[in-house]
Amino acid sequence: MRCEPNHEARSPEGNSGAPPKHTLKPKLVILAATWLAIFAVACGGGTSSTNPPPPTALEWFFVESFSGQVEGFSAPSGHLEPIPGSSVSFVPASPSPPLTLLTAFAVAPTGMFLAVTASTAQGPATLEIANIASGGAISVTPLTAPVANAYRMAIASQGVIAISDGFSTIQFFTLQNNALLAGLAVQTSVSPQDMAFRADGNVLYALNAGGAIAVFSVAPDLSLQLIQDAPLPLAPGQLGGNAVRIRLNAAGNKIAATTLDGWVYVGDVNGTDGTVSGITEAQAAPNANLQEVVLDPTGQNVYTDDQDNGGIYEFSTAGGALTALPGSPVATPLGSMGMETDSTGTRLYLGTPGFPSSQIVTFSRDLSSGKLSATGDSVGTTALFPNHIVRVAAH
Repeated sequence: MRCEPNHEARSPEGNSGAPPKHTLKPKLVILAATWLAIFAVACGGGTSSTNPPPPTALEWFFVESFSGQVEGFSAPSGHLEPIPGSSVSFVPASPSPPLTLLTAFAVAPTGMFLAVTASTAQGPATLEIANIASGGAISVTPLTAPVANAYRMAIASQGVIAISDGFSTIQFFTLQNNALLAGLAVQTSVSPQDMAFRADGNVLYALNAGGAIAVFSVAPDLSLQLIQDAPLPLAPGQLGGNAVRIRLNAAGNKIAATTLDGWVYVGDVNGTDGTVSGITEAQAAPNANLQEVVLDPTGQNVYTDDQDNGGIYEFSTAGGALTALPGSPVATPLGSMGMETDSTGTRLYLGTPGFPSSQIVTFSRDLSSGKLSATGDSVGTTALFPNHIVRVAAH
C-alpha cells in the first residue's frame, strides 16, 4: 500500500537514480484488518515508561486527513485531548460534494494559522487558509489561491508558504495583514518531493526524489539560491530514488529522510549556513514502505514507520551512524501514517486508521535509551486516515 498521490514518473535532472514512484490506493480495504490490531495496541495496555510523567506542555498537535479533515489536540500530562472548535472539514458542504483530497498540509510554526491544498477531480488544486485562535479553535477563512500540481508544503515562521509540485517548481505565497499574496514560482533542477524551512526561514531544504537533499538560501524577495546538493549515500547494490519524506529536529542540528523502499537517512546540519554533512543510512527492512520519519527534539534518535507491514523502526544517531535499537521495530497496526513527538521527547504519537474512528496512539519514550513503549493510551479523531501530525506552540 502506498499513500502518495499519483505523479507522472520523471527522472530528476542530472540524477541517474530511479524516478519517484507515487501511488494512491484505496484504504478502506485495510480497515477491517487493522481495527482489531488498533484496538489491541490502543487498549491492551503497554509497557510502563521509566520516565516520570511529562510536565504540562503549552503545545498543540494538528492532525490532517487526506480525505479533507483537520483536527487539533492539546496534550496535558502527555494525554491527547481534542481542542473544542478545532475540528474542521475542507470538503464542500453540499448534498453531493465532489471527492476532495488534501494534497498538502502545513501549520505555521507560530501556531497562528494552517494551510491546505485541496483538489477535486473537477478542477485544479486550491490553497486554503484557516486561522487558529487563542485556545486552538480553527476557523476557515475566505483566503484562497489556485495552485498547479500541489504536492508538499512548508511554512516559515514569517508567514511564507512554499508549495512544491513534485517535479521542478516551488511556488511561494505570503500571508501578511490578513491577505494572501502570491510570490515567485521558482524553477529548480531538483524534483522537490518534501520540504522543510530552517527555524529562521532563511534556508529551505528540498528532498529530491532521485536521492539528494537540496539546500537553498531564501532571499527577502523569496528567490532561491542553491548552496548545496547533498546526495544520499547508497549501499553496495542499492538503487537510488524513491525518497519521500524529510524532517528537521527541533534543535535544527539534524535532518532525516526516508524512502518508499525501506531506507532511512540522517545528516548533520551546520548551524551557520545550513549545509548538510555526514549523511548516514540504514535499511529498516527490504520490503518496508517508510512513509513518515521523525527525530526526537535533540536528534539522539530517529523513528520511521512501515505503512505496509506495521512497526516503528527505532535508530540511534550516536557516533555518526544509524544503529537499530534492541527490540526494534515496535509493533503497530497496519496502515500507520502521521507521527510526531512532544517537545519534551517523552512521548511519540502515531496516527492509525480505524472504523468508525481513527486513533492517535501514544508511546512513551525513554530519554536515555530512546526506546518506545506502548502506553495503552489513545484518542479518537474525526480525521479519517490521519496522514500528518504537526506540533506547534500553543498561544
